[in-house]
Amino acid sequence: MYQMKKSLNGDTENILFRPKLCYYRYPNCLVTSNRAFISSAKVIIFHWRDFYYGDLPKRHNSNQLWTIYNLEAPPNTALLPDKNDLYFNLTASYRHDSDIFLPYGQLIARNHNSDFESNIDIRYKIKPVVWFVSNCHTQSHRENYVKKLSQMVQVDIYGKCGKLNCPHSQQYECYKKVSREYLFYLSFENSLCKDYVTEKLFNVLNYDIVPIVFGGANYSSILPAGSYIDATRMKPKRLANLIMRIASNRKLYLSYFEWRKKYQLDIEASSNLDSNLYCQLCKRLEENSINNQNTFKSSKEINHWYFHNTCQNPNI
Repeated sequence: MYQMKKSLNGDTENILFRPKLCYYRYPNCLVTSNRAFISSAKVIIFHWRDFYYGDLPKRHNSNQLWTIYNLEAPPNTALLPDKNDLYFNLTASYRHDSDIFLPYGQLIARNHNSDFESNIDIRYKIKPVVWFVSNCHTQSHRENYVKKLSQMVQVDIYGKCGKLNCPHSQQYECYKKVSREYLFYLSFENSLCKDYVTEKLFNVLNYDIVPIVFGGANYSSILPAGSYIDATRMKPKRLANLIMRIASNRKLYLSYFEWRKKYQLDIEASSNLDSNLYCQLCKRLEENSINNQNTFKSSKEINHWYFHNTCQNPNI
């Protein structure tokens, strides 16, 4: 399996390795960035964001599977070149209708019920809402939503768009700190696009803080009912009133963590997206379960699938 890289100068990129999450299940499945293996690779992975048509390798045989891989939303993705000789056998992305589905995170069922309430201490949660953000001008206009919300309830902002700071190297220490002090965390996406839910949500699910989500996905298919607040479905004033109502009711607030009795975050899959991709491809190769019929016949068809009517305009 060969993965195209924008730069192939580093020696560490040119080695053969087994996917971290499944090396023991598929010992014969190897991944590399070394171009010497292109002709013999069963799969070639192209990272959409780094795609450059001028660097396209020759397609050596019809059985070689070309996979286009992307985790960015359409507003942050360039169109693929409309070329007659450019087509891909497989798509891999956060979209549910991709050939290879790669969510930024997911919940899995527990083997037994957990005692969740005894581990949550709300005595020091004296601040209502916190937000970590670095992109201040987005397709979703989330910044406008938060501006209106902050006129009715206190919102402390960490990052380039606010006055507070958390170094990236101390990200998880910061999550621990704010989960002790704050009741709610804004998991607001930069784009309102189909199925687009990123680490902005999954990063906080292991902490004692209630996520308020804002995005284009169907959150009810991702999270258990009563585990989050969906700001996409309400105006800032209504959200502010709901925040204050929940904040004043200890029992109601703690009910937002009851999902932990039955579910937990799949840590490995959430933190190793590339490895998740490799493992899914290895599994299909091992089982010979990859459909030889391409989902799309051209890059133009892929562009239409990825961009046409997949994002919505904000209504704030």
